Amino acid sequence: MKQIKMYLHDFAREQSWVSSYWNRVLPDLRDLGYTEFALYVEQRYHFRTIPQHRPWLGITPRQGEEAVRLCKKFGLKPYWFTNSFGHCDGLLANEAFRHLAEDIGEGEQLCPSHPETRPFLRTMLREFAELNRPEMLFIGGDEARALNRCERCRKRGLSDAELYLDHMKWVIRETKRLGKRPCIPGDMLLKHPHIIHEIDKDTIILDWHYDSGSEESLRLFQKHGFEILATTSTNEYWRNFYPFDQNRNCIEPFMREARQHHCMGMCMTGWEMIRGANLDTHWERVAGAIAAFEGDSLQNFSGKFCKRFFGTERCDQLRLKTFFNEKALAKLHPDFVTPNFRRQFGKTESAYLFYHMFGKGRARLAFQKLAPRIKASRPIIRDIMRAAKRRKHYFEFLDLPLDLFDVMHERIETLNFIRESADRLHPHRLPNATGTRLLRETLRKLWRHIENCEKLAKRYDRLKEAVGGTHIDPHRIRKQKGELRTLYGYIEYHAKTYAKGTPVPSREQWYV
Repeated sequence: MKQIKMYLHDFAREQSWVSSYWNRVLPDLRDLGYTEFALYVEQRYHFRTIPQHRPWLGITPRQGEEAVRLCKKFGLKPYWFTNSFGHCDGLLANEAFRHLAEDIGEGEQLCPSHPETRPFLRTMLREFAELNRPEMLFIGGDEARALNRCERCRKRGLSDAELYLDHMKWVIRETKRLGKRPCIPGDMLLKHPHIIHEIDKDTIILDWHYDSGSEESLRLFQKHGFEILATTSTNEYWRNFYPFDQNRNCIEPFMREARQHHCMGMCMTGWEMIRGANLDTHWERVAGAIAAFEGDSLQNFSGKFCKRFFGTERCDQLRLKTFFNEKALAKLHPDFVTPNFRRQFGKTESAYLFYHMFGKGRARLAFQKLAPRIKASRPIIRDIMRAAKRRKHYFEFLDLPLDLFDVMHERIETLNFIRESADRLHPHRLPNATGTRLLRETLRKLWRHIENCEKLAKRYDRLKEAVGGTHIDPHRIRKQKGELRTLYGYIEYHAKTYAKGTPVPSREQWYV
C-alpha cells in the first residue's frame, strides 16, 4: 500500500474556506511531497440533510465540492475529518442540539446514551461518507473525558472505559456499513489500554503526539494489529513566540520512529490559526515533518529548505532564535517559561488585567526586559521578508505575535503613565501650567496607544481576509480599543474642565 503523507488543517474553529488561499497553498504542499489534504471540520459544515445546523462561516457543500476539485487539480487526495464523541462544541452551541450534550456546563461532548445521538450521527456520517471519496473516514473520538456525567449514562452501570468502547464500536460499525474504513485517534485507547483489543482491527489509529516521539505507543498499537498514521503538529499552544526547536525536539524524533516502525503514513496537523494553523509562517515545520519521515536528516535542514523553497538561505527564521527561544527567554526573565505566564498572556483580554493578576512588579519587569528584544528583532524580520526571492507574501504576518506582545507592553506602560500622572497632578489639582502639561502629555500618550491598537487590528483583519479567519484575536484588540477610547474621553473631559478652573478628580477617582 502506498504510504500516506497527509497535512491536516483546522477548519473547525477559526477559519472558513477561501479558495484563493488554497489555490496558492495546495501546490506547495504537493511540491513538498504531501499526497493527502485533510479538512478537519468536526461539525462546522452546512449539512444538506441537517438543515437546522448552519454554523457561522462554516464550510458549505458548494465549498466542499470546490475543495475536492482543487485537490484533484493539484494531485492531492482530499479527506474530511469529523468527530462523533468529544469536540462537538460547535454542534452543541446550536440550540437545536444542545440537549445532546453529556455535560450541559461544558458542552463539548455528545451524550452516548441519549436516544437522539445515534440517529443524528448516522445522518452526519452518511453525508460525510458521500463527500469523503477515499476509503478512509476519520470519525474522531479523542479527548472524550466527560464520561458518566449525566444521569442517563450513570443508569447504564458502565465504567468510563466501557461507555467509551460501546459508543465507538457502534460508530465504527456504522462507518463500515457506509463502505468506509474508520480512523480514530489513539489517546483514549492509551488512557484505557485494556479495551484496545476490542476495537475492530480494520480501524486505522492516528497516534497523536505534539511534543515528542512515542515509540512505546507505536509498538503497542502494532502489537494489537492496527495500522498507524503517526501524527505530529505545528503546535504553539503554550508558547508565546515561534517554537524554534520543534523540528529537532518533537517532529523529527517521532517521524523517525514512524519510519523505523513502517507506519502506513504520517500526518502533520495545524491547529488554531493564531497558534500554528497559518501555513504562511510555518512552512519550515510542515516541510521538516515529511523530510524526517522520508529519511532525510534535519541537520542544516532549515537553510537548505529556505534555499530551495524561498530562493535564499537568508529566509531562515532561526536568526530570531537568540531573541525568543525558551532558553533565551529564561535567561532574560524566569517567568517567561512558567505555565502561569503563558496562560495569562494567552487568555487575559486586557494587558492591564494581566499586569495586576500576574503581579505588578514582576509582570512589568518581564515586559520591560522583553521590549528591547522585540525592537531589535524587527530589522531581522524585515530582512527575512526582503530576502525571499519567491513566495514573498508568505512572510507578511511573520511578526504578528511580536506586535501583539508589543501592544500589550505599551498598554501596561500607558496605563502606568496615567497612574503616575494622577499622582503628580494631585498637588496641582487647581489649574496651572504644570497640571495642563501633564494632562496634555497623558492624552497624547494614550492616543498614540489607541492608534497602535488600530494598526494591529487592521493587520489581523488582513490576515483574516487572506486566509479565512473568523474569530481570532482581533476581538481582544477591539475590546481594548473601546476601553481606551472611554478612558480617553474621560481624561479629555477633565482636561477641558480643568482649563476652565475646575479641579482634577481625586486619586481614588483616577485609579478607578
